[in-house]
Amino acid sequence: SSSSSASFSSVPVTPCIACPLSPSCAASCSHYNNVVDISEEHFLSASQLLKYVSRNTHTDSRHYIEYVRGNLPIVLLVPHGGHLRPDVIPDRTSGVLEGDDLTIELAVASFVAIAERQSTMAKCSNCTSIGSRGDSRGGSHGDSSLSSDCTGCVKVPHIVICHLDRIKLDMNRALEDARNEATPAADNAWLQFQNFAEIAKSDCLSQFNHGLLLDIHGSGVRKIQLGYGVAVSQIEQGLIDSVKSLMLCSINGVLCAQKSDQDKCAVFCGPRSFGSIFTSKLESTQVPCHVVPSSFPPYEEGYWGGFSFGKHKDVYLSGGFNVRYHGRFHEFDSVQLETPMMGIRDSHVNRCNFGSALASTLNQFMSLHYGTDCCSCVRDCC
Repeated sequence: SSSSSASFSSVPVTPCIACPLSPSCAASCSHYNNVVDISEEHFLSASQLLKYVSRNTHTDSRHYIEYVRGNLPIVLLVPHGGHLRPDVIPDRTSGVLEGDDLTIELAVASFVAIAERQSTMAKCSNCTSIGSRGDSRGGSHGDSSLSSDCTGCVKVPHIVICHLDRIKLDMNRALEDARNEATPAADNAWLQFQNFAEIAKSDCLSQFNHGLLLDIHGSGVRKIQLGYGVAVSQIEQGLIDSVKSLMLCSINGVLCAQKSDQDKCAVFCGPRSFGSIFTSKLESTQVPCHVVPSSFPPYEEGYWGGFSFGKHKDVYLSGGFNVRYHGRFHEFDSVQLETPMMGIRDSHVNRCNFGSALASTLNQFMSLHYGTDCCSCVRDCC
């Protein structure tokens, strides 16, 4: 299996540009503190979060790829946010060469928001319950009910980050299309990224029998686009006819659980869809961004809001290699998230607001479709 082929090493002490999650530079690194606000405003104490991360962070031998092992049935992938340009990997000369700026920072903000939300009422075998903010059981931040060595009640998603610049490798392509030429450094980095994703998925399946992978990207479109691995041509024929195509979708695990064709379509772009829930959560955090596909009215006049694409075919995202590859089995679902720069990635506050909305969306979506109460998804303490 891919799990056995991956070689783990402890997180290196390297400059923060190569390890934004590493605790080795968290105390003094301005880059880290700009990405993750570790001020007193956060419920989850920085020391507990960093302790969890330090125990569960792994890299490849060259430190191009970073994996933080989580304990929730959620996997975050960040394939295009890196900036490393090692000479041992030749530059790509064709395809999309520009990276997705600030997507690592966006994913880290989401990582922290999910951890905060899912840890507020967590409980493990070595701890008493952690109260909500201000609860007498946990003090003002809940820290008093955490044992000094406990990480079991710090609940985080899995996250896999590529720190290589996209001009070196495109981690959202098959191997033969991901690099300019075959070299050991390039091939090993690609394989390690995908192996870490497989390890995370296997971990989720062994613990929870299901999971959801989010592949985080950036785009120039002023909407958050969700890619489910289904092309426009496959779903343009009509609502009912499109259901056969929807079964090829990267969220077919959720779709297969639906009783009727109408229910399947509702999960894809109806009120119970990821896009519809996400749109409502973004609105509640005052983030003015529409998500497609969803059941909400068009954010801009004439913008597609359902199965009728018309002249707006270009706004629908079919999804790339990662969601098709990792969401190909019924037991594991995957979604590609294309995020705009303006209002989402362009500031620390906006990234935190996005993360908060995403954390709330995941909680509701997974409870609704997987029967998972994320607040009860926790391993015993290490």
